[in-house]
Amino acid sequence: MWLPCPFQASARIIVTRQTCHFFLSQETDSESGAKTQNFTQFLTADSRSKICHDPIFQRPTTVVERRPARHFRRPVTIMQTLPRMIPILLTALCLNQFSFAQSAPDDDAETLQKELVQLRRAIAAVDPAVRDKRLIADVEVFAKGVEWCLRHNEFYAGRKNSDAQSAWIGYCKNAVETGNERLAELKAGSHPWTVSLGSTIRGYVSRVDGSIQPYAVSLPTAMNDAKPGQRFPLHVKLHGRGGTRNEVRFFNEHQNKPPQEGQDWIQLDVFGRTDNAYRWSGETDVFEAIADVNRRYRIDSHRVTLWGFSMGGAGAWHLGLHHPSKWSSVGPGAGFVDFYQYQKQTEQRPPHQHLALGIYDSVDCAMNMFNVPFCT
Repeated sequence: MWLPCPFQASARIIVTRQTCHFFLSQETDSESGAKTQNFTQFLTADSRSKICHDPIFQRPTTVVERRPARHFRRPVTIMQTLPRMIPILLTALCLNQFSFAQSAPDDDAETLQKELVQLRRAIAAVDPAVRDKRLIADVEVFAKGVEWCLRHNEFYAGRKNSDAQSAWIGYCKNAVETGNERLAELKAGSHPWTVSLGSTIRGYVSRVDGSIQPYAVSLPTAMNDAKPGQRFPLHVKLHGRGGTRNEVRFFNEHQNKPPQEGQDWIQLDVFGRTDNAYRWSGETDVFEAIADVNRRYRIDSHRVTLWGFSMGGAGAWHLGLHHPSKWSSVGPGAGFVDFYQYQKQTEQRPPHQHLALGIYDSVDCAMNMFNVPFCT
């Protein structure tokens, strides 16, 4: 038994870099008179703002309640809720002063920009005869990460010493260096990172918007003794929320890390287009990264495990329950499964928000736990 996505009432969605807003448009069928809602995509110039093309969103659906009716108190006004919000806002401002994104010092920014331009030019000059798209993406992903860090001024200060040099400057320098190293190897006719044991950063071209997206893959030492035709299990790991995570920090977390002790599987660490709880383009990123790993290595499709913690746990609940046939097992840890209880909401949101926020309600598909083992 397969249960459909609970977000049956479609929505018009606008997604910013790390936040999203929903707008519903409603139409009436000229023949039946049934009210339907249609999904319209608004794509901005920011490629991280692109949302996935999910067929289930693109068909008109009859408006139905996505969950049993709940009893809520009368809606309150903003003036009633404002006094309760002030302490929260003040606390957030105090905490953010130690992890607020900022631009790099002028000298560092100028140096990084020059090195980035040189790397871009070198990539463009690669002989077309050796321009394997997958291998080029493995190089371009580092240039793209540095470019976006500079473009969005994502150089975070230290929490303990805000005057210290941002670690993101070092992350960017390492990314440019790794990109140049791979490019030199590629020009020499080799690509040793594709068989390097342990964790390395890879890139692929997304079908959503044509952007280069990163992921990390960890190869076990057992690869050295693999028999001809042998296939390996795949563990798909979803990271938790990181307020200062971007591409270059993701590179630093995973590039050239040794394999885990006793590892006999291939591990895929998903970037998920930063932190959107693996919905929209983040959900697409999971499946596009899996597809890219399948193109590169022999994966046993009957032993694909999905797991994550915190926001990654929420993503594991979401993807595990919506796509139970894709996993041999699912391990969600400390992840939310709904909006109202997780956010401690005691009043129903306005109709346009109530319907749209159903995207967070994995619990509506809980019956699919009969179709795949879950371990929490």
